Amino acid sequence: MLWIFICRDLFSRKRFYFLGFSLILVLLIRHLIPSHNNANYLLFSATLITLVSTWQLLLSYFKSERIQAYYQLPISNTKFYIQFIFVAFASNLIERLSLLIILFSEAKLINLILPILSSLFVIMSSFRLVRCFGALNNKVTNLLSLLYIFISLSLFLLLKSIYLLLFMIAIEWIFILRDDNFLYLDDFSNTNHFLKFKNYFVSNLVKERYFYFNTVASVLFILILYFQKLPENLKIPLLFTVASTNTPLTSLISSEPQLRIHLRSLPKSYIFYNMYLRCLLYYYLFINFLIAIVYITSSHSIIFLVWVGIFTLFESALYLFLEKYWYIKKWNIKKELWKHPRKYIVPMMTYLFFFILLMLKKF
Repeated sequence: MLWIFICRDLFSRKRFYFLGFSLILVLLIRHLIPSHNNANYLLFSATLITLVSTWQLLLSYFKSERIQAYYQLPISNTKFYIQFIFVAFASNLIERLSLLIILFSEAKLINLILPILSSLFVIMSSFRLVRCFGALNNKVTNLLSLLYIFISLSLFLLLKSIYLLLFMIAIEWIFILRDDNFLYLDDFSNTNHFLKFKNYFVSNLVKERYFYFNTVASVLFILILYFQKLPENLKIPLLFTVASTNTPLTSLISSEPQLRIHLRSLPKSYIFYNMYLRCLLYYYLFINFLIAIVYITSSHSIIFLVWVGIFTLFESALYLFLEKYWYIKKWNIKKELWKHPRKYIVPMMTYLFFFILLMLKKF
């Protein structure tokens, strides 16, 4: 029965409503755009998306006050961890992999099984790696664990062998069953950091572990999309859409309820909002212009760079507007905050802007 309580932590009625909306949207895309039977893209996408969502879940769930109650139950930690992995895998399969599989429904059965098993390995290995660091083992042990997972996942993505994948899953099960240590992550955001900034939001952002992970994952996904053989009027909007999605950055005010209270009472709250706008501009100017420069050197003119600059200003201002007037109130763990449907508003506008811009050929 423990898994039912974990399901209540990870699922919500709003999540199912949004899943239904996403399913309709994916079916519409599947109907309008012919499926490219690209098994490699399906496998890489499933692995990367699972990796991002799993770390997002682990870094928020295991430092919440809720986790202390589970450790007080008369059950072993291992039993709790196994049921948690099962629920996390089911959640990922229902909310993310099912949509990818629908998009690539023409793929062979083996090409659909591999992403599912790959997601299971990613969830298990990520959980074990986070537990290694959470248990404060020596640096050599942590480095070896990280190196093993990186090499194993790289070998699988290169060889695409189901037997190798099953062997790696079995190894992960052995590691998980052998270790009964507590997993409780410290609040890294409250610790001192070697980087100091005058901007309040930049200082908080560099202390958020998931921001680095999300940024690296976004860059990897951008690289995967860039090398796909897709029409340019689809590829370029997708690249900027992926770049636009970085929830630890775009929900900084929502993540601090006490700050929101102070902002309503401070006579010069605009100073903080200006800081947040600059923080957004630092990130989006860098990543958007990085994508734009690649296309300027290949096929587009300098005018494309001007359009990107104009939209970056609008994008940052829109995120500021959402955080100021439509901040996210009801959330228990940061995963709920980072997964709120509001995160898709600006990326959808990003896609539409660049899609229309390319159709009109304004550069």
